[in-house]
Amino acid sequence: MVADHGQLVVFPGVNHVLKVASTEQAGNFATYANPDLPLAGGVVEAITVFIKN
Repeated sequence: MVADHGQLVVFPGVNHVLKVASTEQAGNFATYANPDLPLAGGVVEAITVFIKN
């Protein structure tokens, strides 16, 4: 049996490394090399809800 408890959460302006990113390519790529940038707001909370459910 597979439980389906997923929910789509969209974070506008966030790239796939879950950081706020520029729409310009150079600005977006810069987020990959900067470990000091925080995750986008709401990401940790959404993941926490997913794990708890």
